[in-house]
Amino acid sequence: MIDLGSIRLDLDRHRVLRPDGEESLTRLEGETLRYLLARVGEVVPRARLEVAVWGFTPGVRSEAVPVAMRRLRQKLGAGVLETVRGEGWRIARAGPRHAVTRPPTFATPFVGRAELLREVGALLEGERRLVTLRGPGGVGKTRAALQFAAGWPGEVVAVSLLGLPPDEAALAALLADALGLAHGDAAAVRRGLAARDRPLLVLDDADATAPAIAPLVGELVRTLPGVRVLVTSRVALDLPEEEMVEVRPFERVEARAFFVARLRGVHPDPEGEATALDELVEALDGLPASLELYAGRAWAGLRPLVEELRAGTQDGTLDAQVRRSWEALDAAERDVLLACSGFAGAFPADAAHAASGGRPRALAALRRRSLLQLDPGGELFLLATVRRFCGQEPRVHAARARAHAWVLARAEAACETLVRRPAEALAELRALRPHLVAIAREGAPAVAARAVLATSTALACTGPTTLRLELLEKVDWRAQPGGISERGRVDLARARRMAGVPIAELAALVGDVRSAEGALVRGDHAVASGDRVLALAEYAAAVALSAEGSVTNVLARARRSAPQSLVTLRPPEEVDADLARALDVCERHGLALPLPEVLRAAGAVWTARGDPARARASLGRALQLSDAFGLTRPVGDLWNALGMAWYEESAERACACYERAVAHAEAQGDDAYAAIFQTNLGGVLLLLDRPEEALRAADQALRVLRNRVAVQLCALLRGGALHALGRSLEAGVTLATIEPAVLGALFSPEAARHGALLVRLMEAEAALRELSAAPERSAPGLRALLADAETEAARPSASTLRAFTMRIARRLGAWGAA
Repeated sequence: MIDLGSIRLDLDRHRVLRPDGEESLTRLEGETLRYLLARVGEVVPRARLEVAVWGFTPGVRSEAVPVAMRRLRQKLGAGVLETVRGEGWRIARAGPRHAVTRPPTFATPFVGRAELLREVGALLEGERRLVTLRGPGGVGKTRAALQFAAGWPGEVVAVSLLGLPPDEAALAALLADALGLAHGDAAAVRRGLAARDRPLLVLDDADATAPAIAPLVGELVRTLPGVRVLVTSRVALDLPEEEMVEVRPFERVEARAFFVARLRGVHPDPEGEATALDELVEALDGLPASLELYAGRAWAGLRPLVEELRAGTQDGTLDAQVRRSWEALDAAERDVLLACSGFAGAFPADAAHAASGGRPRALAALRRRSLLQLDPGGELFLLATVRRFCGQEPRVHAARARAHAWVLARAEAACETLVRRPAEALAELRALRPHLVAIAREGAPAVAARAVLATSTALACTGPTTLRLELLEKVDWRAQPGGISERGRVDLARARRMAGVPIAELAALVGDVRSAEGALVRGDHAVASGDRVLALAEYAAAVALSAEGSVTNVLARARRSAPQSLVTLRPPEEVDADLARALDVCERHGLALPLPEVLRAAGAVWTARGDPARARASLGRALQLSDAFGLTRPVGDLWNALGMAWYEESAERACACYERAVAHAEAQGDDAYAAIFQTNLGGVLLLLDRPEEALRAADQALRVLRNRVAVQLCALLRGGALHALGRSLEAGVTLATIEPAVLGALFSPEAARHGALLVRLMEAEAALRELSAAPERSAPGLRALLADAETEAARPSASTLRAFTMRIARRLGAWGAA
């Protein structure tokens, strides 16, 4: 006979003697007790018990074992046989005691959620007695609930309902087992909880069992005033006593910090892959479980994980999380979920209604099951984890058609109003951009082409060029219905040019486009390649082919007025007439969108004519309008033009403007434009006697520039910077690549002469460097250069030549050598 305090075991006769009666034991129960009693206080894992006592082959598992152990606990009574959650069973050393479970400890620290825990505490320590933490799988409901329970001042009963049969009796038996009760019915559970000190009942993973367990939970809350219940679930219990608390994913900053902390020890330098790090945080929705999972897979780097998610596949653990919710849906709810996965960001209720085909009950069910999330602005969205799961379902493309139709209808309507109401239209297009980009990447060819055109329209005003080019190059325009191909080719040519593709490579795209749009693009290309005559002819064709009140007509007039290389080829009265007509058309026809472009052209004309104050007034107004309309694309051009308008009056202010232009272009991903602005910045840095910085700017620009004229100008400034640094051999090699006639065409009808003078000015940097040490040797050559450049420097368009000759004159005067 074995004495265990309040009970005695007679294992030979297979009996348990308790104060309230006697229970018989089966043979296996007796052998199990003998095995555990030989190891009092030691936790015996389930696998060892299955092999040593039950005779199973290693690795074979059976649910009969935990069921039998629950039955044995009931026979022994409270506090004798303990279940150690997640580990196994043991016979208590000190005899019977309450088997109230405590939350487990975790190897990783608890992060964030302080506000959530405060909210739960205020509810449960106040008048509320039932709180449900609701949220999607992996959001951290369980961890938050157990963290809260760890600080609860009373006794805690924490049980997982995962895999529990969906009936009230099963919950009662589970709670009785956790409480160490001999009987597993609801009445015993009530008595057991009533005897506890301020008990907190934690019911984890109640998703599948919520409807079945709700009656018992409601009864416990109503009949036991001292009991508090904390539930984690993706769905509500729908009890009147229930207070719902939403558990949301981490905010971006918090999610990033969490991810970096989990990467330590797995990845040597997470911040070294900062871009991929940020993409992963966004792609994983800020869900703690997902971030933890992918942190464990990051040993080979972050970029492969990003590419996997971009391809629409994800770790099977994430799919399994979503599948639990998916399998609980009926056919209509599944169809609506697939339809809503056609959106790739937040969407309003009317979009959800359109995508659902008018099935509000299905939408409500998805919201109730935490599959449809609600953002702080009141719009709905799907987690990316859920969206990727949906993307693998066979029926997804057909189901998404309604969502795609809603997005495209709104986007195309916004494109129609963009010219007259740019601020409103661009706000709409910015909100639709995530959806449009997703359709462009994932949709059927015809639908994708429509999305690409709408996205390209918005990106032409707001950037970034890299995204615009990526989307445009995904579409085979020749395979599209008539009318789309020509527009697509024009857009593609513009985007490729902004990305730095050489002009010669773009000719085939628009060479046979017989429209005003095609002529306008060909004119822009001709300006960039230095063919002034062709540029003016193409702009004239664009004016002739377009209607008087059209955007193309206005832009063609502005662009044949603005470029410095074209101003000198046309009579001033014609240029003024073009600008006046363009402004008048904008006003009469309500064309707000092209107005900043016309004002930029006017600013360039006044700069070329030597009236920088008037130029700055025009450009300042263009910047104000761009800001008011939300146009980010032209801002870099406008700061660059303002730099030119300050160039001769204040090199410091010009430098600040060029720096703003470079920073803006880089932020927009317009590397080619950033390189052009870097070239202008390099010139003004050289004027300010900062040759090291000038050389750095020129070298950065030359890595990107592929346009012949721009490369020539950048090489010119690089040669000057090298001379100023005393690296004359390198400077000579660089300046030998200059073609004076090509370079000078930007500034003067006397192209070859003007270009040769610019080369001499850069060579003069070496003489300026020696001026302080040997003025008698350097000054004569500098004076001769000033005399030779006098005529060309007087031209209004010769700002670069004039600025550098004035600098030489100032330096000569400072040394008394003039």
